[in-house]
Amino acid sequence: MFFDKARRIGDMLYDLPPFERLGFMKDMIDEARAGNTQLRELLSNYKLRHPNPVDEAWMFPRGNREYCTLAQAADRYCWRFWGTHVTNVVYCRCEEPDDGTITPFGVC
Repeated sequence: MFFDKARRIGDMLYDLPPFERLGFMKDMIDEARAGNTQLRELLSNYKLRHPNPVDEAWMFPRGNREYCTLAQAADRYCWRFWGTHVTNVVYCRCEEPDDGTITPFGVC
């Protein structure tokens, strides 16, 4: 059931238009950081981040290894926006990334 759920969420991710995928991933990361342990485990699962591309093609969305698994997509998202692995992000072992907003001098 665990891997099936990861595959179904991965299918949902890739069913979205490309411009909505980052927002979907951000929402999942935020929910995992807020304490959703099942989602935290799905996003950071070692086996889902390192599946055998030949013997475990069923783990990939749409059964196609050209798509990242949910955990691989989450890890890439975290590297891009947080600069660290998904495990560090969902288990709150790192600081929130700078959102790029410039604040006036003297204002925190």
